[in-house]
Amino acid sequence: MKLEKYYGFLSKIFVKFLAYDLQLTTYDLRLNKMSQNVFEKIALYLLGSFILVLGVTLILVWRQDVAALFRGGAGMALALAGMLVLYSLNTAKSKN
Repeated sequence: MKLEKYYGFLSKIFVKFLAYDLQLTTYDLRLNKMSQNVFEKIALYLLGSFILVLGVTLILVWRQDVAALFRGGAGMALALAGMLVLYSLNTAKSKN
């Protein structure tokens, strides 16, 4: 009988220790995940800053080409808008 009480007491201690250990483990995992997230944010910040500086630099170096591309894109957009207006007039005529 005393032996069963002793083992019961030990099992309660073991369960409490195991629960405490699991709490520490989940806490450690959360800390590890948080530190990993901080590392990822810093890495993404540095990568984004590098890409931004590179993009601005290339725009400034190739500004004549960028202006030509912009003018060409604006020209294509205006041509497409004109075609859509003529198409809408054509479909409006055919309905009447």
